[in-house]
Amino acid sequence: MKRLPTLLTILTLASCTSIDPVIARIRNAGASSGDLTVRSAYALVPFSNSPMSAYLQVENRGSLPDTLLGVRVEGFPAPSLHGAGMEHLVSVAIGGGATVTLAPGGQHIMFEPPFPAVVRGDSLQLSLTFARAGTVVIQAFVIGYDEVDAVR
Repeated sequence: MKRLPTLLTILTLASCTSIDPVIARIRNAGASSGDLTVRSAYALVPFSNSPMSAYLQVENRGSLPDTLLGVRVEGFPAPSLHGAGMEHLVSVAIGGGATVTLAPGGQHIMFEPPFPAVVRGDSLQLSLTFARAGTVVIQAFVIGYDEVDAVR
């Protein structure tokens, strides 16, 4: 009888530690410049001929505010910043000591077609331009809509 609980415990732990490599990269990736750290960057596989969104988190460890002014991805048309209501944003403010999360249903980066085809597991090199910290480059890995909760 003692062997069954032990076996179940081992199987449960093994299944919990088996993280998909793409999800692990998103969770572990980060890039910094000055007081800013950008992490957890990902994009969602777009539906056929529709826009693609990208998301990330920016932490400002300094006391002075900074501002995300724009994003570039080589080989893609210039993306735009959008708010929760899909309104176009000129910039995104990151207060001193604050963390700003661009996430589904909120602020995000939007790529309008046409752009190169992407599939789950691909990565985009995002070059983020900040007013104070300058340029921060981070890889955003492409995942499916069903995986968003796994990267939060």
